[in-house]
Amino acid sequence: MNAQLRESPPMNERLAPYSQKRVDEILEELHQLVPDMAAVRTDRFHGAELSQSNPQRILIEHGAGKKFRMGVPALLVGAPTGHIRSNLNLTARDAELVLKCCSELVSLNPMGAWCVTPSPMDPLVVNIHSAGGNPIQRDSYLSETCDILAENLPNVGAIEIDYRITGNTGGASIQRRRAFLRFVAKNGIHEVAAIDTAGIALHARHQILKPRDEEMLELNLWRMQFWADTLGTTPDNLAEVFPTLVFLNSALHVTRIDLP
Repeated sequence: MNAQLRESPPMNERLAPYSQKRVDEILEELHQLVPDMAAVRTDRFHGAELSQSNPQRILIEHGAGKKFRMGVPALLVGAPTGHIRSNLNLTARDAELVLKCCSELVSLNPMGAWCVTPSPMDPLVVNIHSAGGNPIQRDSYLSETCDILAENLPNVGAIEIDYRITGNTGGASIQRRRAFLRFVAKNGIHEVAAIDTAGIALHARHQILKPRDEEMLELNLWRMQFWADTLGTTPDNLAEVFPTLVFLNSALHVTRIDLP
């Protein structure tokens, strides 16, 4: 194994929970360094142990739809940063700080996704008793959905949803609303997972059908197992939860779900 690559934790070793406050500090620092950074994701290339051909990676989205991928060195001192400087138009010092921030994100959550610059949204908080501050019946869809989510996600006390809206606000152009889910532990302090909703429909499909002739199956099943472990559930249960979460953000634009 290449000495520059970080060792992969066993799949049964939960890295979560981790400090949500620290993640917010890192995201703010990344925003200061790269003001047009939209999102950052920690990931790997294949569903297998890390190796020279399957390194830990960081994906940065910035500017008008630009994406930059980079590996994560085990040692930051002396690590090359020329690719970061050229892709993000940074000074040498700022490129080193970006690498440091991204490396710390990996140490907190090696398979997470966060919106660095969320779009302003009117808050819509949902729990078993109310939606947007208005009372709801205990047998209503939203109240019962909170119960179902709590049952299927025992490690989660709340789900915070950040939105990234792109496209013009007026005229005939179509806006794209992308949601990032942040799963908060019951203590309200720690985060246990952070997932981009852009690909979760495909992940759920792969988990349920396991179509052997489709690309990314192995990696997507690996991700489902990882997320399920951190959320305290099973991959099959998570595949059932995902469509509900997509509906809550795509149709209702919920910004927070407090679970009982």
